[in-house]
Amino acid sequence: MKFYNRKKELDTIKEWVNLSKKSTQVGVIFGRRRIGKTRLIKESLNKLNYLYFFIERKPITELLKDFQEAIAELTGLPSDVQIQNLTAFLQLIVQIAEKKQLILVFDEFQNFRYIDPKVFGIFQQWIDEIKDNKGLTIIFIGSMFGLMKKIFTEYKEPLYGRLTGQINLKPLSPIIEKEILTDLGIYTPENLLKFHIIFGGIPRYYDLLSDRIETIRMPMDAVKQLIVSPYSILKEEGKAVLMEEFEKKFMVYFSIMQAISSGYHTRNQISGASGLNYNQLSPYLSSLEKHYELIERRTPIFSNKAQSKTSAFYIRDNFLTFWFRYLHKYSRLVEIEAYDRLNDIISKDFNILEGTGFESLTMKLLIALNGNSNWEFSFDDIGRYWDRMNREIDIVFINHTEKYIFFGECKVNGNRVNKNMWKTLTQKSSHILQKYRKYQAIYGAFVVKNVENAFTKGCVYSLNDLLQHIH
Repeated sequence: MKFYNRKKELDTIKEWVNLSKKSTQVGVIFGRRRIGKTRLIKESLNKLNYLYFFIERKPITELLKDFQEAIAELTGLPSDVQIQNLTAFLQLIVQIAEKKQLILVFDEFQNFRYIDPKVFGIFQQWIDEIKDNKGLTIIFIGSMFGLMKKIFTEYKEPLYGRLTGQINLKPLSPIIEKEILTDLGIYTPENLLKFHIIFGGIPRYYDLLSDRIETIRMPMDAVKQLIVSPYSILKEEGKAVLMEEFEKKFMVYFSIMQAISSGYHTRNQISGASGLNYNQLSPYLSSLEKHYELIERRTPIFSNKAQSKTSAFYIRDNFLTFWFRYLHKYSRLVEIEAYDRLNDIISKDFNILEGTGFESLTMKLLIALNGNSNWEFSFDDIGRYWDRMNREIDIVFINHTEKYIFFGECKVNGNRVNKNMWKTLTQKSSHILQKYRKYQAIYGAFVVKNVENAFTKGCVYSLNDLLQHIH
């Protein structure tokens, strides 16, 4: 599959290389597995002199042999020259960089923790010594997000404070997902929503789809071939992505992730579903949110997030939501190879994910539209609204300058945009308007695709409407 977008990231890496003409640049690229970190590096540096070192978990002496071969290939260093230790290797790099501008890439850098943790101290000392040198860019990559974050951002770690730049690589945007599906000849608004829910913008999963496009034309085809079948490549993906991250505590974290994916979002609900005591739960939720960045804590719009007691937790990663909701929850069906049974469960339950997934997708598109001159609205805050009176509104945004509040509902089925929906939406928002008496109320609905003869009493936007405004 061709390389899509990542313009901001490509520009950032280009800036690192340019700045290295003045002083040594040290950058890190964070991101979960399959997000495209290595592909990004290769696309950004393909016309430049760079040394790529993949850190396998093997003795340092073996790694140094690999490093030596890579250097010999780029510089013509005689193959019989032996690099005795890591310090000698790093000194050799400095000598090469003195003659020509050089870029170093260390992939899966966190693996040094398992080889020899003292390596991080050696790198710290080396970076301190060469920080004023010219012509050298050092880029560290790692797919164990929590460990990479710890290595470079925790105060007690040797490499803390040594970075001059960092990229936290995120999934592809829905706009790019649409472009991919269009190029593959399978774009429809419905397919965009479903593939977004299943793949969540992870490039590697779209690579797999592209390779099998002759046999995968619909989202449920992708589920059956790539995730839920005897030899599906993504069947164990959740474990592959997270077990090393969580190490010995993976069973606790997995139980929490499964609870959230199953629709238990409050602390009380997660505690009951996971079997963890309420007080025991808090540090795990905090770690998942702040250290691993795997979940997010949401509060109702208009509330004070720091003080709000009305919190809900959601998994950030759509694929992991899908995997925990079905593959982990029904692992026994996988063990006994009851794949038809599991696919049937997914088909019957998927509409629930579509509802929450459509809200999330719409929110992302609205945030992308904010400030766009082609779009009629702008806002200072956006979010979902809910309260203890069971009043819920899917999307609310507020503009304090022009003094209006937009209240919107998301309906996967456009036929549900009817007289009753508008009446209920007006009722649910009335108490909010009592607090914002000088603000105009605007009511709207978001649908996957437009429905003829829908009852409209406000703005109605389809996915295509939003996407066309972004372009």
